[in-house]
Amino acid sequence: MEVFVANWHNLTIEETLRQLSSNRHGLTDEEARHRLKKYGRNELLEKEGIPWPIVLLRQFASPLIYILLTAAAIELFYMGKPTDAGVIFFSSNSQRSYWFLSRAKSRKAIGGFKSA
Repeated sequence: MEVFVANWHNLTIEETLRQLSSNRHGLTDEEARHRLKKYGRNELLEKEGIPWPIVLLRQFASPLIYILLTAAAIELFYMGKPTDAGVIFFSSNSQRSYWFLSRAKSRKAIGGFKSA
């Protein structure tokens, strides 16, 4: 039973059941044991996470960030415009910080799925 249907979302219930070799009453115990043996348990695989300091530092591994930070330094030290430098620094880092916090929140939520 290998199912490779390109438009699976367009199948009717009957077509789906036929593709999955099932019926409206579900699998027999014997078929369920066979599929468990063949495909394994339906579990999320545990993947070693990347430490948060590395994730945070990777946010700054971008040529655009280097250009913006250089522009902020030029504004501050050479042109004497701390307000402009602050705006550039804040705008370039606020999006990165938001993304980092969102990712941390998502990882925490996924951890909740695993423990459920």
